[in-house]
Amino acid sequence: MDEIAREAKTSKQTIYARFPTKTALFAAVLASRFRQVAAPRLLGAKEQELPPEKFLHQLGVVLLKGNLDPEPRRFSEMLRTALHHSPEMAETFWNNGPGLGRAALRAYLLEQIRLGVLSIPDVEIGMEQFVGLIVGGAVFRISRGMPPLPQQEKDIARWVFGCVELFLSFYRTR
Repeated sequence: MDEIAREAKTSKQTIYARFPTKTALFAAVLASRFRQVAAPRLLGAKEQELPPEKFLHQLGVVLLKGNLDPEPRRFSEMLRTALHHSPEMAETFWNNGPGLGRAALRAYLLEQIRLGVLSIPDVEIGMEQFVGLIVGGAVFRISRGMPPLPQQEKDIARWVFGCVELFLSFYRTR
């Protein structure tokens, strides 16, 4: 806390007054990082009206690029140890980061199910399958010190297109 106060050019007392727990401080830092890094990439209400091919492709590109970007990866790696030791902080991280993107995906999929466009018996499983298709290979390679595939813009688009087609071939209503 001394270092945080020094960096913020304030007192520890002021920090404790504003953030009564380490988790509250952590949540504020995460929310700030999310606004800087991830929020500009999230899809808005206009995109929610797109057909599944377009929405899922745009979201897939956002997800894949977010996982290929070294800055958010370094931030996540730095947090990994702390998160394993604090379930409360892990939940805070999830709710202020990856959980926000998944909430947008969940809302979209539920609306497409309501409209009769998609048929997904378990939306949570469907979401995990979609995200796994998009980022699973890249994250697996990166976690083992290998360069991610794909890396180039055209390859990212082609990768995401294939993942979206595979997902929709299973869940689109016939």
